[in-house]
Amino acid sequence: MKLRFLSSQFILTMLALVAITSCNEKKDSSELESIVEKKDNYVEVITNVMDFETVDEIKSGWTTFHYLNKSQDSHFFIFEKMPDTLGLYTYKQDLFPPFISAFEHFEKGEIEEGMKEFEQIPQWFLK
Repeated sequence: MKLRFLSSQFILTMLALVAITSCNEKKDSSELESIVEKKDNYVEVITNVMDFETVDEIKSGWTTFHYLNKSQDSHFFIFEKMPDTLGLYTYKQDLFPPFISAFEHFEKGEIEEGMKEFEQIPQWFLK
């Protein structure tokens, strides 16, 4: 069961890494407004090549996201709620290295070694 949970966490985090690292230069908000349709509690996310374009702010409450992939590559996006006491720098510094290392092992077919890297994942992520 723990292995399945860690595998799921790995996949989710890799998705987040892809989303974070593939973002290009931020576009001017007036540009985005012409691209992204604004509705109450509805947000469109658009990919043209290796970018994610959307609104800068989202109203609180339930929100529907619509993802439109206009590129020829597969893309997806994921949201993750971080602990209030955790900043982005700490998040990247503590969480990325184990996942990157595990992924490198997986690419080489070293599944056991890759899974062992997950032991380095901070406890705050596993809650």
